[in-house]
Amino acid sequence: MKYLSNQVFHVTSIKAYENILKDNKIFHNKDEKFPINTSSKGSYGRLKGFVCLFDLRGKDESVIENTLNCYNFLVPDCSEERCSDYIENNSAYFILKPESYKKLIPNSTGWQEDQCKLFVPKTECWFPGDMPLEHVSKILLVRIHRDVPVQDSLGYEIYQIHRSLEKGDLSSEDMKIKSPFDD
Repeated sequence: MKYLSNQVFHVTSIKAYENILKDNKIFHNKDEKFPINTSSKGSYGRLKGFVCLFDLRGKDESVIENTLNCYNFLVPDCSEERCSDYIENNSAYFILKPESYKKLIPNSTGWQEDQCKLFVPKTECWFPGDMPLEHVSKILLVRIHRDVPVQDSLGYEIYQIHRSLEKGDLSSEDMKIKSPFDD
């Protein structure tokens, strides 16, 4: 966290990072050219054609904790790979140059324009359109390797459900939960 503190950054998967380097820019995803996760479907920034960023400049611990509860940029779903005996997150963090801050669209704009769209309060901001890499001062590549939860635990069962969904062995329709109080 110390490398992201007081920074503005874009986080993505290693696979996307490799494409960004080839293209020399971070593309917006308004047209859904790239895969999107569920939280991005209704994202204010994506729907406006912006590149979504996190702005941690001057943010206190409680604001950052709230941000992580809304979207955990430290271990984002987009960079997660689940294997039989481990889970690995490979993320890339594109840190913006301070001179590029003046181009940013602040979080308050999202509140003023459209409170019905999704965005992270107080920390999410946006770069208008595609963002050339000339606005990036450095890139952090982070790998987090975790063992699979202990077998016969709730965490392990949840892990197995996620793996089955990813492999297509299980659909969300298969996961209907029946309460003992249902008739």
